[in-house]
Amino acid sequence: MKLTINQKLKRIASKHNYVAMLKLMSKTPEQRNEQILKMTALKLELEEYSRGLCNESGEVSSHIYKYLQYNAPISAEKMIKELGDCFFYFRRLMISLSKYFGFTLTMRLIKRVNMDKLLARYSNGFSEKEAINRIDV
Repeated sequence: MKLTINQKLKRIASKHNYVAMLKLMSKTPEQRNEQILKMTALKLELEEYSRGLCNESGEVSSHIYKYLQYNAPISAEKMIKELGDCFFYFRRLMISLSKYFGFTLTMRLIKRVNMDKLLARYSNGFSEKEAINRIDV
């Protein structure tokens, strides 16, 4: 069942923690309303984009699973569409995190940090032994 925007707003409003509510109470009603709207918008964006990314990557995984388990054909067209959806949600999530938290997230930065992490983890190249006993960096 798909929730309406009002239902999502009510659900998010009911989940605000006590500390956040105390901080809001020290502001004027106008400031409180503005802050609540910003927090609500952020939570809605993060929820939509993070869940969308999970759902779409699950669809990619489902196509691969069906191929591996049942030898079902994999369509290049479907993969392009599903991976495009993954890319869309990934990009939107990256933009939202940057906008709301002041991160400087770029594709170049994410790729570079990921490569640095993998090089540190598998300094002698990938091996199953190192993968099993990997050190998180």
